Amino acid sequence: MTTIHVTASREYDVLVQPGLLDDAGAQIARTLGAGRTAAVVAGETVAGLYAARLEASLTRAGFRVVTFTYPGGEHCKTLATYAALLDFLAAHRLSRSDFIVALGGGVTGDLAGFAAATYQRGIPFVQVPTTLLAAVDSSVGGKTAVNLDSGKNQVGCFYQPSLVLCDPDTLQTLPPEEYRNGCAEVIKYAVLRSAPFFDELRAQPVSAQVGHVIATCVGMKRDLVAADEFDRGSRQLLNLGHTFGHAVEACSGYTVPHGCGVAIGMAIIARAAARRGICTDETCAQILALLRQYGLPTETDEDVLGIAELADRVVHCWRENSPNRSHGLRVTVSTSCFVPKPHTPFQWEPQVTREEYMRRVTLLRDNMKARAVTYNWHDADTSLTEAVLSRGDRRLGAMIENIWRQGGFLESWSEGF
Repeated sequence: MTTIHVTASREYDVLVQPGLLDDAGAQIARTLGAGRTAAVVAGETVAGLYAARLEASLTRAGFRVVTFTYPGGEHCKTLATYAALLDFLAAHRLSRSDFIVALGGGVTGDLAGFAAATYQRGIPFVQVPTTLLAAVDSSVGGKTAVNLDSGKNQVGCFYQPSLVLCDPDTLQTLPPEEYRNGCAEVIKYAVLRSAPFFDELRAQPVSAQVGHVIATCVGMKRDLVAADEFDRGSRQLLNLGHTFGHAVEACSGYTVPHGCGVAIGMAIIARAAARRGICTDETCAQILALLRQYGLPTETDEDVLGIAELADRVVHCWRENSPNRSHGLRVTVSTSCFVPKPHTPFQWEPQVTREEYMRRVTLLRDNMKARAVTYNWHDADTSLTEAVLSRGDRRLGAMIENIWRQGGFLESWSEGF
């Protein structure tokens, strides 16, 4: 068994071992003590595969078990599902001495964790991830949330689990597309933190070294969480690919899954960074090649209205949620897979006057009305500004003007600054 200890506001262990699901009850009893009620939270598909085994393990360890199931999927990560879960806990008379077990992927972990953080002002919870994405990333670090119509993860809090139990055997039932989603997060860690790990992913598929991959990614995240639990500094490196990835997800109506969105986001920002000299062309090519090696998308064809609406929302959320950030909208940019570089401003044409900026906006907007402007994300000769503008609509001029007035630039983040 591999054990990774996480130091945060609540310290806990992440255990990785094949067959661990059947020993979950004993492991939880060692951490929390027996004689409590365990509320298992799972989507319907995962519940059908693994809930009975987990319930049996918990019962053998002396716990009373109740199980809450919901349809599953990002579209269920809502205040309505969250409220239904709270009502379920209250109906079964769970108290602060009881606990929740999140059995499933990232959506279940976020939902169950937020319920645990807020029910009766906080009860313990345990993560039992059954997707690669959850095992390597979302089950560790304490981020919990549900979505609003205005965007992902808009209501939530930081609340660390008491224990994380990773059984790699549960990944064997993942559909291929869901496995690929997790590979996007694995590649993100390799890009950010480790040249040897990057090379390992190129040489051997994740499926052939899954225990090692989980332990490596969790170890990297452990270090970032220990340094910046509440996501105000270095932990924001983990947002690589997520700003544009969330854009793609939202514009697709969440038909594009999270991992694919992150892959597209990494590709977009890698190309933009190479274009602006923030990373080398070789680094960009290596990132794109590894994404494609794992069958992940590196471009998007989402509709122009959706991108414009989302960009508008991003600016609005930045204003509403970050009133003290006077240095612009934060976007994580990979400067290199391997070599940290100093912080470099990633600017929106800073040398262009406001009048010239608005002239370009008007010209692009008129061309878009005539459907004369197109843009392929893989075109390295098109600037990031043009990329965003060419996917807009009549409101883009006002949006870009707002960005210009707010300081007119994005920031790059890199390891080592």
